[in-house]
Amino acid sequence: MSSCDLSGPIPTIQDDLVFLEKLNLANNQLNGTLPETIGNLVYLSYFSIQNNQISGTLPSSIGELTNLLYCNLGNNMLSGTLSQTLSSLNIVYFDLSFNQFE
Repeated sequence: MSSCDLSGPIPTIQDDLVFLEKLNLANNQLNGTLPETIGNLVYLSYFSIQNNQISGTLPSSIGELTNLLYCNLGNNMLSGTLSQTLSSLNIVYFDLSFNQFE
């Protein structure tokens, strides 16, 4: 769903999406915060939301995505400090550039 001119907030992740392995929402006009329920996507290996207007802090539940290998959150308005839970992930590619982290 990359570059589909989507707008608005990312909705709460529903239980029927729990087996999702790839989520690409890059290059849209999404805003609001990442829902805490992102941690429910335990099979997710690819997650990309770069080039949107996502704000707020990273939810701590992102540390529960133990299968995550690729994560691009670049060019948003994310802020705050990074959670210690991120250090337990085995991510191969992790882009947080062009945000407002401390």
